[in-house]
Amino acid sequence: MLVIFLIFLNFLLTFVLTKFLIKILPKYGFYGIDLHKEHKQIVPENVGLSVMISLMVSLIILYVITNHVFFIHLILVSLLTATFGFLDRIYKFKPKDKIFGLSLIGITLLPFSDEYFFGIKLSYLYIILIPITFMIVCNFTNMLAGLNGLEVGLATMNSFFLMILSLVVFKNEFLFYLYLSLFISLLTFLYFNFYPARAFPGDVLTLSIGSIYISSLNFFNLELILIPILFLNLVDAFLKFITAGIMHKDEHKPTIIKNGKLYYTSGYLSLIRLILLIKPDTERNIVLKIYLVHAAILILSFLIIFNLYL
Repeated sequence: MLVIFLIFLNFLLTFVLTKFLIKILPKYGFYGIDLHKEHKQIVPENVGLSVMISLMVSLIILYVITNHVFFIHLILVSLLTATFGFLDRIYKFKPKDKIFGLSLIGITLLPFSDEYFFGIKLSYLYIILIPITFMIVCNFTNMLAGLNGLEVGLATMNSFFLMILSLVVFKNEFLFYLYLSLFISLLTFLYFNFYPARAFPGDVLTLSIGSIYISSLNFFNLELILIPILFLNLVDAFLKFITAGIMHKDEHKPTIIKNGKLYYTSGYLSLIRLILLIKPDTERNIVLKIYLVHAAILILSFLIIFNLYL
């Protein structure tokens, strides 16, 4: 009964709030330019707030039902990260501000952590490494972006993967309810964000998704699961770092668009540009290719984890 209630609640809240925010946010300056369109359409931004509000409601209800500190922990971490992401859209934080701010939020994980991190005993080093890892994970989920439906679609797939793992392998009802709620909310939002996008998620959602991954998995000492769900994000971050160093996202130049296809000519490399280096393609097709690769990684990872645990 709770499962049906959470599905209905998160679908309805996300759908209604997204439609409302699409209308209201541009009036207050929250909109962006869809750079990978020849006509550069204006699209409402930070609409991912609908997903975070829906998730907050679910977490509050789950805490009332279970009285488990896990949900209070998640409410605190995701609320702080969403607020930071929302303010980032207003004040356009520099990379060093994001490093400091997100690491500061990451400190909230310490009371719920122990000295074992990624299966390794760190002694008191975890006091430093957990906030830093929190910051890195949040930035990773925020960096592999720029195409309609890309970051939200990958997050939707990750949520489904974590939901099934929680149910079938870990048999962890708290993680299952969390990722069920997130999956339904993201899937609903993807309807508005997939090509051609009618809403952009904004940092309020993309940073928060990373905070939910690391805080929830760290709580149950399951940090190793971050490797498959963030593998493509890691590849993208590595390519950008070795070819451009640390840049503010406003310094990222869009690719060239001709007759509906994207072309890579010069500049820094990324996962998207690596695909374009092989062959120019449409925005929609590039996203679908990345979906396919990520799905293969998740399926292979599930089979490996399933065999290891059972």
